[in-house]
Amino acid sequence: MNSPEEIANKIVQYFAKDSFRLIREKQFIREFDFEGYDQVEQDRIFNEIVASAIVLSALMFETLAQKITNDESKQFFANLYIETMSEYSNILKNNGVEQHFCQIWKDLLEMRIKEYRKDYKTYRKEFEKDSNPWSQIVAIGGFQHITRGKGKAGSEAFQIFIRWIANMASFVLKTVTRNT
Repeated sequence: MNSPEEIANKIVQYFAKDSFRLIREKQFIREFDFEGYDQVEQDRIFNEIVASAIVLSALMFETLAQKITNDESKQFFANLYIETMSEYSNILKNNGVEQHFCQIWKDLLEMRIKEYRKDYKTYRKEFEKDSNPWSQIVAIGGFQHITRGKGKAGSEAFQIFIRWIANMASFVLKTVTRNT
């Protein structure tokens, strides 16, 4: 069995690589008008995509830790939550990013976690039948952050992002299942 640190690293590395792949897809570029933005805005969008995936996995781990009755498994998922929330900052730090910016990244993740927990409480009834309500909540919230609140929920851009989030959730579950 792999440690929470190893699993978190594997998951977060995948998120970063697949986020980069996503923003290079022709359909993403077209639907989000990605090339119409300057580099700073493109970087912000990339960061929001990575943050969405990390927060999605962290919320999934938190939920598992709360629902599981086995104390060892409960602790494992609690540790996986912690490691996932700090792994990208660790990667940035190891690549020479200043501590100040690594802290800003951690603060962004915490802010998104709080926001999506609140959204879940507000719209709990709408998500009662979902096996993973976090996928929908993060897809909607992440899309709004990416588009600065100007995106349309039924648009092709939203469909691209929601499919990507669903794929990230699937990857997380497969990775955890294979490594525990």
